[in-house]
Amino acid sequence: MFEAPENHHGANHQHFTVKIETVLKFEGGDADINGQTVFVAVRFGDNEGLDHEIPDLKAGEPIELQGEYISIASAYPTEDNSNPVLPVLHFTHHPVGYVVYEGVHYS
Repeated sequence: MFEAPENHHGANHQHFTVKIETVLKFEGGDADINGQTVFVAVRFGDNEGLDHEIPDLKAGEPIELQGEYISIASAYPTEDNSNPVLPVLHFTHHPVGYVVYEGVHYS
């Protein structure tokens, strides 16, 4: 988990990394991303993202995510995603995706 949200293109994003253990659905490709660490950007605080940050995220706790996957070949560095640049999971909000953490569904 990164210390503070990053404002990216005028929107706040909560950033963290996850190691993918199980892929339930992967549309638009046949990539095997199991075991891969990805950078997650969860937009919040406006009418396009979640209402607010996901509270009390803790390292090592299970989380379920759905969003748009950006491969490492297409990802670009940001303040939090650099050295090395990781693949990205974003649009983790309605209408594309969601987050489930500690039994709470966020979209």
